[in-house]
Amino acid sequence: MTGITNAVGSPLAIPVMLILVSILYVTAGVDTANISISILTMVLLPVLQHSQTKDTAAIQAKLDELIRVTDARNDFIGIDKKPAEDIEELRQT
Repeated sequence: MTGITNAVGSPLAIPVMLILVSILYVTAGVDTANISISILTMVLLPVLQHSQTKDTAAIQAKLDELIRVTDARNDFIGIDKKPAEDIEELRQT
């Protein structure tokens, strides 16, 4: 899932979305208002995803640093990159 969110949040995603929406606009022949809303939605999606991905990475870095400087178990550093089963196992111990 991280690869998808990084791809959608990348700067390259905005021109790609604009091209896709332009193709939709030319081929669909739908009402202009509906197309305008679609364009706005498709352009804002990568912007919002990029912002969310950046915020999540910053929070994870802060949490990792807090774990390093306290008496918490170092097993939890980088836990966000582990599979769900491993995370649940760490929670149990």
